[in-house]
Amino acid sequence: MEASKLVKSQYELTHRILGQIMNDVNDAIAASVPAGSIQHIASIAAHSVMSEDMFTAMAIGSSPLFKLENWYGRLGVPENDMPRNSDEWASGVKLNLEAFNEYALKVYAQTEGWLDNADADALSREVQSPFGKTTALELVGGLGLYHITEHSGEIAALKGIQGLKG
Repeated sequence: MEASKLVKSQYELTHRILGQIMNDVNDAIAASVPAGSIQHIASIAAHSVMSEDMFTAMAIGSSPLFKLENWYGRLGVPENDMPRNSDEWASGVKLNLEAFNEYALKVYAQTEGWLDNADADALSREVQSPFGKTTALELVGGLGLYHITEHSGEIAALKGIQGLKG
């Protein structure tokens, strides 16, 4: 199996899992601020998908959809070129879940579509990531895939402490 096809299948699974985790999240659950140092579900979900958008855009060599299509206001997130989930940024997130679901599907289609069509040159292209130079495949297939998976676990845990199935 080609690397891009393997990573695409992993993203498809990861996208389904995050979708299942977020399926019963409503506005109150999303905005509930937990005790401790973790942010609320809304900011973690927005950060996760916006980061995937950013990583895929870096791999493609374009701007992320959240900038190209100006999703900030529709999503209910503060404008930020790099959606780091800082306390300051998270406190400004008032996530519109309907818009988030629409945006997430567009991001997922962009990532999966790029992986479905990327040739060896596109995958091995050197890109500047938030953590230095890497290949497009390492950025999307390594950091990007790990990132959304790790945050999906955080969201599931936050649902669990609110008495829901994570």
